[in-house]
Amino acid sequence: MVYSGLMLHLYQDACVRISACGTSEEDKQLEEELTMLVERLQDTKSRMMRKTWEGKGYLLYKPALEQLRQQIRASTSSMTSVPKPLKFLRKHYDTLKEIYENMPAGENKRFCADVVSVLGMTMSDSRDCLKYRILGSKEDIAPGVMNMSGEIGRAWTDLEDPNTAPEKEQLLKLATEIIPYHMSHNAEAEACDLLMEMRS
Repeated sequence: MVYSGLMLHLYQDACVRISACGTSEEDKQLEEELTMLVERLQDTKSRMMRKTWEGKGYLLYKPALEQLRQQIRASTSSMTSVPKPLKFLRKHYDTLKEIYENMPAGENKRFCADVVSVLGMTMSDSRDCLKYRILGSKEDIAPGVMNMSGEIGRAWTDLEDPNTAPEKEQLLKLATEIIPYHMSHNAEAEACDLLMEMRS
């Protein structure tokens, strides 16, 4: 998966370089809006009161998560440039992971995992993109998620026994979603790389 690794490295490097550039008023407004949404989710008092997540607070937190998902989906509809929402949300990555960990099981937690998954592809060489994709809603939040091919290939290689490992079915399911996407978006080489990586 050399090609996938190189593309991920270039993508992460682009995020860092763009972060160092000046931002327009429109960009600043977007950054402030995204920060506000994260802060709304980060409300410690409400988060620690379990009932607020799926009770009264549901009306507050669900829209915040959905707005984040919509921003990411719209910005990654075409990956010809670094999506601004991903660039601005990078600094909140650890905060969003902490928010996810403190949420009780439910729809909100799965939607939060969707957001963390997409952000994960802009971060380090960890497999957070894959991990949170599996934990998420399984909806196609953004084509950018399809860049997790390299993570799937590495995870498959690390399985002690691909024929019996519990993770096998999850990885196979993701691969069956990603390969047709690559084939229909002129990324046959990516699809072939993943298939070769997962051959058993």
